[in-house]
Amino acid sequence: MDKITGVIAKTHFVNTQKKTTAADKFQQTLDKAAARETAGTAANQPVGSLGEIASVMFNQVKTPTENIMNKTINLLNLLDNYSKDMENPENTLKDLEPLIDEINNNALELNLEAGDTLEKDDRLKDIATQTAITASVEYMKFKRGDYV
Repeated sequence: MDKITGVIAKTHFVNTQKKTTAADKFQQTLDKAAARETAGTAANQPVGSLGEIASVMFNQVKTPTENIMNKTINLLNLLDNYSKDMENPENTLKDLEPLIDEINNNALELNLEAGDTLEKDDRLKDIATQTAITASVEYMKFKRGDYV
């Protein structure tokens, strides 16, 4: 015992081993799991069997204005195709009937949707309504026999 401090002298042993932290233990566990996973899948699958992961397709949310605009453009394209088909002398009226029926159905749908969702003074509503009316007039002319 030391007479000045009153402490008994002890021999201190220094720990020469490195203390393992939680991060080290986690890394060791992760490495072991990865080694097991690699060993298990390598035995079961050939090397070239890896493929791409397909991406998930999300439906885009469209505003009513966008929807009406797209329907108007689609109807205009159908009317343009109808006009070109009418000019072609090889096409008979019987050949054009499915197209004019599709035009009429799209015109009715566009007219209803534009009337229900757009404001009275909306410029798009005017364009959509005029396009639908033009398509309906062509349908009536076709069904009435104006092109016979």
